[in-house]
Amino acid sequence: MTTKSVAIDLQGAQGPSRNRGIGRYVHMLFKSMLELSQDDLRYSAVISPNAPIPKDLFNTSELRFATLDLPPKAYLSKHSSYLDDYYNRLNAKYDTVLIGSPFEGYQSLETTSPSGAISWADTSVPIVYDLIPLRFPNLYFHHNQAYEQWYFSKLDTLIKANHLLSISEATKQDLVDLLCVHPDKISVIGAGVPANFRTDFAYSDDVRAKCASFGENYFITVYQEDHRKNPELLLRAFASLPFHLRLYSKIVVVTSHNEHSKTLKDYAYSLGLEDKSVVITGYINDEELACFYSNATAMVFPSIYEGFGLPALEAILAGTLALVSDQSSLPEVVGTSETLFNPYDEEDLRTLLVKASEDKEWSRNLKEVQLEHAQRFRWPEIASRAHESLLHINDSSGLVRDANSTRTPKKIFITSPVPPTKSGIATYLSSWVRALSQYADIVVVPDGSIESITDHYLALNSTDKSHFDTFYVDNAPFVHHLGNQPFYHSYQLEFIERYGGVVVLHDVILDHFSDFIGRSDIPIPNSLKDLIQALPRPRADMDMAYIAELRRLRLRTFLLWIWEQSTFVVFHSEHAKHLFMQLTGVSSEKLKVSPLGQSTKVLTKAPVEHSFAPSAPTTIVIPGFIDLSKSPFTAVHAVGLLERSIRPVIKYLGTGDETLIKSLNSTAKRLAVDIDVTGYLDDSSFVQQLSNADIAIVLRSHDRGESSAVAHLALAFGLPLIVEANGSFDEFPGSVCIKLNKVDTESLASAINLLLNDKDLRQELSANARAYVAHTLSWAQVANSVIHLLGTPRN
Repeated sequence: MTTKSVAIDLQGAQGPSRNRGIGRYVHMLFKSMLELSQDDLRYSAVISPNAPIPKDLFNTSELRFATLDLPPKAYLSKHSSYLDDYYNRLNAKYDTVLIGSPFEGYQSLETTSPSGAISWADTSVPIVYDLIPLRFPNLYFHHNQAYEQWYFSKLDTLIKANHLLSISEATKQDLVDLLCVHPDKISVIGAGVPANFRTDFAYSDDVRAKCASFGENYFITVYQEDHRKNPELLLRAFASLPFHLRLYSKIVVVTSHNEHSKTLKDYAYSLGLEDKSVVITGYINDEELACFYSNATAMVFPSIYEGFGLPALEAILAGTLALVSDQSSLPEVVGTSETLFNPYDEEDLRTLLVKASEDKEWSRNLKEVQLEHAQRFRWPEIASRAHESLLHINDSSGLVRDANSTRTPKKIFITSPVPPTKSGIATYLSSWVRALSQYADIVVVPDGSIESITDHYLALNSTDKSHFDTFYVDNAPFVHHLGNQPFYHSYQLEFIERYGGVVVLHDVILDHFSDFIGRSDIPIPNSLKDLIQALPRPRADMDMAYIAELRRLRLRTFLLWIWEQSTFVVFHSEHAKHLFMQLTGVSSEKLKVSPLGQSTKVLTKAPVEHSFAPSAPTTIVIPGFIDLSKSPFTAVHAVGLLERSIRPVIKYLGTGDETLIKSLNSTAKRLAVDIDVTGYLDDSSFVQQLSNADIAIVLRSHDRGESSAVAHLALAFGLPLIVEANGSFDEFPGSVCIKLNKVDTESLASAINLLLNDKDLRQELSANARAYVAHTLSWAQVANSVIHLLGTPRN
């Protein structure tokens, strides 16, 4: 049997995190892995002399130590950049490094975590606890750009890792949604708690006395300074309890923050709660906390978001019922749907508080179910799952290979518009680069300066085009994301001529681009300029049909030039591929289809539930630029045919010609239909508006060979979707949306009415849509198809 050498980076168990949950997690996981009976892995610990080592690890005879020699802190305070690459100073060689805390070391002189490539290990495996700053960027990055840049450098370590260990399914889904990591590269191992959180623990008399001081009926919650913890919901729900329950009950808040204790007390007072009804504990140790849990009526955790939610697991293992929010990882921790509540709905929580207080049999039964479910989070099981993952790292790359794929390129160069350019392709690129960065080093070559890029991950993996020659690796492949806006894409043409590569055509009919070719402010290569200048030029005295024919000739010449210069031309639908063939007359040998993938890096955590509540009007969204080719008036007229009592609000997510919008408003007013035109929305706002809708309509009578990213996003959210069976829309399975072969007022009104009145159909379409996106449009599929193309020589 071959024994693998594994170095465990102890940052987290050492240094700044040693008193936090992550430090304890790293410590307990490593200790449990050492206790496994195995001989297929040999462990070493990477330690820093500037931070303490847990004694029980230091005294373990089976463990080898690799020490990173650091200069004194006085030196580091003046030369902090020394820490940036200090891992590469380690004089050792391992098969794998397990990174205990990948986000360790911001503004710390004690310890940090490795970033980028690690020269002394063949593979890297970080443990991921959460991606909370990426989930709530406005709260974490808005006022701290230095932290944002540092955080994204650590994200690069996750994306380029060989494998990832996640502490929850929710965190795994975040890695897939936000970083486009292939799901096969992620193992969920869970999280555990110290041994004193158990039902048979023998508490000291002093601790029991403290518990008794709270009385027999109290709800307990754990609060740390964080916007996510949401303790105010519990206070509001408690204040609304029936008087007889509130009179003999308390809320015990475990927190060590005196300042926030006063804030909570003031809030409780504003709700009419007496001082004795809310007890703030101050700092307590683990034994006290376990005892407090065990005697509570229930532990309540109203958090909006958790990477795992250790307090809920602690409470369950200590022997109490856990009532938790239905968000993120918390449902998978407790394992009982009956104990979940909406963290934005105090009435939802109030109902559970009453149930836990009055129905002892209900509480007892659910406690037993939760306790049995919690056994999977014991440390030996967690260590065993981590051990198995480390043994099989190379079997889980997520990359599909076949006989025709000869190699995976080490470096890929990209040209494309980048954020903050107001282009769907720029938004798309953010996710596309994350997906491909798992398999190769991506170097984006934008038109402008790197400093202007607002996506920090793209900026981290970009080079200025004026310095490009110093970064280019001979024969490294190029991928060019090309669209129809000449001012965004014209710089790419020189790279296409010089380096060839794969051209991803997001539009096929590049008429706007081709019309601008030849203008002095649109630079183009000489080979294309000569072709365009040889063509007849339209004149004002020509017949309009002849001018249109000259434009088609100009477009055909442009598309043929792209085809000749490229290794492959890639489309996002079979329809687009055939449209290109019709326009150019070329064969299909160099034409390939790759799935579009998700076009935004911000997705909701859970499937969106659409209530169609009778008390609130249904919202129909029509996303994208408002144009006559998308039949915006048809939707207004269709809704106008419905009974007034069920007429939905139409929300146009985008902007358009002012005259057209005025006409839309006038028509809607005349037909008594409520509409709202949002104007331009940034990515996050657009996604939020779309996810909050009930029905989506995407119509397009004039097809340009592009695929609709917004239609795909609506399917990802499980929105009931109505499309026109035209172009790439016709390739959607009929099971995921309603496809209209003929779009007129009556047919659209009938489709809307059907969705409003048929709940079973809505649920069926929603489930099928999510399954279709997961199977066909995932970023894993995108990455595999692109890597396959780049690794396949052209015939």
